[in-house]
Amino acid sequence: MKKILYIEDDPVSMVLITKIVEKMGHQIIPALNSEEGIAKAYAYKPDLILMDIFLPGVDGLETTMHIRSSDKLSHIPVIAITAGQSPGDQELAMAAGCDGFLKKPVDVNRFVNYITEHLEGKVQIRNKFDPQEENIGLKKFSQRLVQRLTNKIHELSHANAELEIANRTLDKLVKDVRDNNSDLLQFNYAANQILTLSAREKLYQYLPNLICDQLNMLSAAVYVVNERHMTLDIYSHSHVKTHPDSDHISFIHPPFFDIVYYQEPYLFDKHWSQAAQKVDESMISKLTPIKEAFQAQAVYFLPIIGRPAGHNGFDCQNQDCQAFSNQDLNWWNKQIHNLDRQGLYFETQLRQVSEFYFNCCLYRLKGVLVLGIQDERLDETFRQMVQSFVRTVGLTIENIQLYDDVKDSYLQAEKQAVTDGLTGVFNYRYFQHQLEREIKRSKRHWAKASLIMLDIDFFKSYNDQNGHPAGDQVLKRLAEILNSCIRTSDILARYGGEEFSLILPETPKPSAIKLAEKIRVLIQEEIFPHEKTQPNGDLTVSLGVATFPDDAQTWDELVQKADEQLYVSKHAGRNKVSFA
Repeated sequence: MKKILYIEDDPVSMVLITKIVEKMGHQIIPALNSEEGIAKAYAYKPDLILMDIFLPGVDGLETTMHIRSSDKLSHIPVIAITAGQSPGDQELAMAAGCDGFLKKPVDVNRFVNYITEHLEGKVQIRNKFDPQEENIGLKKFSQRLVQRLTNKIHELSHANAELEIANRTLDKLVKDVRDNNSDLLQFNYAANQILTLSAREKLYQYLPNLICDQLNMLSAAVYVVNERHMTLDIYSHSHVKTHPDSDHISFIHPPFFDIVYYQEPYLFDKHWSQAAQKVDESMISKLTPIKEAFQAQAVYFLPIIGRPAGHNGFDCQNQDCQAFSNQDLNWWNKQIHNLDRQGLYFETQLRQVSEFYFNCCLYRLKGVLVLGIQDERLDETFRQMVQSFVRTVGLTIENIQLYDDVKDSYLQAEKQAVTDGLTGVFNYRYFQHQLEREIKRSKRHWAKASLIMLDIDFFKSYNDQNGHPAGDQVLKRLAEILNSCIRTSDILARYGGEEFSLILPETPKPSAIKLAEKIRVLIQEEIFPHEKTQPNGDLTVSLGVATFPDDAQTWDELVQKADEQLYVSKHAGRNKVSFA
């Protein structure tokens, strides 16, 4: 009985395919989205994956790319299955790394035969495309990635729109009270200063001085949550007399518990002191060092809050998290707020629960801004201005993070477009493009350029004897050896399967032959796992060398000549270097 993972958001299709697979005698593992599918792929190690292309959130094509880039999952066959009618769906699926393609509604007999052939290994996995068809598929797939990135940029624009709304709100307040409230102008100026910053750390460092200088506060500090020690630790400050009790504020007891977990502003002033005297005088003695450190009669704690990752729905991805298991947005909030703060084990229980809470996708606290303020300034209008300003700070931090995420996504997509997922070297598409450029450059400068084609001897035998995971490790190690031999100007690419290519700019044939021989010896001397199972008792490579313009006038002729010499080495007994 084989295990088949089916990633599908359509319940009707899920029921139909499940019945067919179970009737075939196999086990079906259902997943409703990409995140759940990847998690179950790692957990169950299925023999085959059925992948719906059009999934909510991360779609099936991107999920396939993730599977292909994973050492633990890349060997699993992936069959795309979709109800889409676009003629380019199959090309996109194959370009993403799928091994097969089915359309819904499925024909039961064809489905059964198709799945059986893949499970029994009768279908060659990831057949090599015709170069023209591959380029078309890759182009369409790249266009699709660009569209995904464009959507991310739209999210960034939406975040900027929120910042602009906050700014317009401040501008409206300026218009209403321009004649009798200069504070608003100062807050607006400070908010515009914050919006120019592009790094969260720089913002935290800059914020206290800006507040004291521009907004005329007595003192200011930015704190961050220390999850290990359950404290608020000072990050940067201005006009604060540093004191051990104020540098590391424990939030085990009120009011700091409320600041961290409820994430609401908290004012510590004379009115609070008067109320505390009637309830718990010990709290006044605990907070007095903070008041002295900030040199103010009123100390205002303001949480710097961003948008939660799951604000549009449940978005937790931690399988060890109870919120994930229960699909409950407020799971950890309930656990924390239901603890008995007067209980003997409160601190221990809070620490245990908080280990998960601080890592929950809904935890929005970016930091805590603490202000030392003159009593006479603390009217309701001033509080609203301060809170609006801190919301701008939180949105700015979120905007910075979103920008960094979009940038990382773009760089990752750009890298994936030109890089082989297994070995980390350049792929065939990039090799073809760069070789063509190098030949044109060599023609302009009357320079020579050489090409080395390399193929592992008896690699199919190695895979048959030791399995494809072991073969993948050989390919990775081979790429590392090749990288150690070449110059920064040389270009190493995986041509396909177990075949690699080396473009050597400004390199005459004797130098290229010398390098090829060096590579051959290094690989022969390298001790690979299970190499004694090879027909010749050793894992070796055969190499072919050709040079422009000695042997060819165009890039494709150069590839043909080098490939011909590679096969000369093969026919001459392997583990040899041949040249035109």
